[in-house]
Amino acid sequence: MINQTYKKNTRWHIVLILSLLYFITVIYFAGCTTNQKFTVTFNSNGGSHIESRIVEEGKTIYKPSNPEKQGYVFDAWYFDDQKWDFKNQKVTQDITLVAKWFLQPADGIIYMLNDDYSTYYVDDYLGTSTEVTISSTYRGLPVNEIGSWAFSDTNIRNINLPDSIISIGDCAFQGCDYLTTIDLPNNLLEIVGGAFQNCDRLQSLLIPKSVTKLSPFLTARCRNLTSLAVEEGNIYYDSRNNCNAIIETKTNELIDGCRNTIIPYGVSSIGNGAFEGKNLQKMISIPNSIVKIGSLAFADNAFFNIIIPSSVTEMGTSVFENCLNLTIYCEISSRPDGWSKTWNSSHNQVIWNYTNS
Repeated sequence: MINQTYKKNTRWHIVLILSLLYFITVIYFAGCTTNQKFTVTFNSNGGSHIESRIVEEGKTIYKPSNPEKQGYVFDAWYFDDQKWDFKNQKVTQDITLVAKWFLQPADGIIYMLNDDYSTYYVDDYLGTSTEVTISSTYRGLPVNEIGSWAFSDTNIRNINLPDSIISIGDCAFQGCDYLTTIDLPNNLLEIVGGAFQNCDRLQSLLIPKSVTKLSPFLTARCRNLTSLAVEEGNIYYDSRNNCNAIIETKTNELIDGCRNTIIPYGVSSIGNGAFEGKNLQKMISIPNSIVKIGSLAFADNAFFNIIIPSSVTEMGTSVFENCLNLTIYCEISSRPDGWSKTWNSSHNQVIWNYTNS
């Protein structure tokens, strides 16, 4: 009886062990199985060369940089006469994507198709006219963006932007020395980076009430800027008390100013580069509501003195960079821990423990 029970248990153990070995083997070889790989070839159709890609079966393709072709503007990559969707379409075989082009527009405005294939943006300006008008549509689709660097360092004097524009990219108008003013579209949502920096003749800028996002250094080194305001009704930014500055309403941070700015009491911080290169020639008064001054906030100006109230507990780097002949009067007796060690990188004269008697 004992012998029979032992034999049954032994057979059961053998079955169990074999089953486990089977499942382990299946799992092991399943894990070792590699997906098939396919080659994606890019036929630039007379444009600059684009390297082919090796892609695993069922994966999407990372979109390459657009090719270039003299006298033409790149449209999109096509497969079987259909635009290839790089975000969603998956590779299941060896394929060749073919570039399609259209002639460069006579006005020199280069429109490029966005990745969603539903809108265009202005990518570049190769024209010679100083008067430019951007179309609200192109090839039947809306134009909704001025791309980064699109008009940088051009000689435009006037530009008409349609209300279809919702975004202006980084450095889009940088170095447009002949641009004195610009009417921003009513539906604009964001201005990225230093879109108008180094516009030497820019005198005024009004931010529409539709704007929800602005970046530091918006008008850095615009030396002749004298009027800077946010349209009433904007819930994200304001120019309270006609201060000639842009203030982020929620944080009370002054993010951009000009040489006519009067900093209102209640503002708690001065943002990075807020007054950089704004041709400040007289002392600007800093109220004792200010607790933080950002990096490069007053860099590259020609004013002679400034008083830092004792309320300022944080200071960024190079705040007064390249401010020649500046004397800094500090109401506190020494540098607080919250001030960067390189806050005074230009080694301007500092008067500590200053009392305005």
